Amino acid sequence: MDSKRKRYTPECKLKVVLESMQRDITQEDVCKQFGVSSSVLHRWGKEFQANAESRFPDSGVDLSGADLREARLSKADLSTAIVTKEQMEKVKHM
Repeated sequence: MDSKRKRYTPECKLKVVLESMQRDITQEDVCKQFGVSSSVLHRWGKEFQANAESRFPDSGVDLSGADLREARLSKADLSTAIVTKEQMEKVKHM
């Protein structure tokens, strides 16, 4: 039997990761909905967050450390804000 791994496009991965960040759905439900394992979803989420900073040019304002804590931005809010308009358009057309 020739078993091949599924290949997911970056747009599909983005859609899955963003769906997992919604407050009204559990990560388990997202895994079932898209047919991915929890370890795959976790890895994609880590990759998304690790690469998120490179999506913005240097704006000159740094909200690291205490400033970021004062802003009280949740992980989901920060990650969601990183998605560009072009990426959201691609997700809408999937």
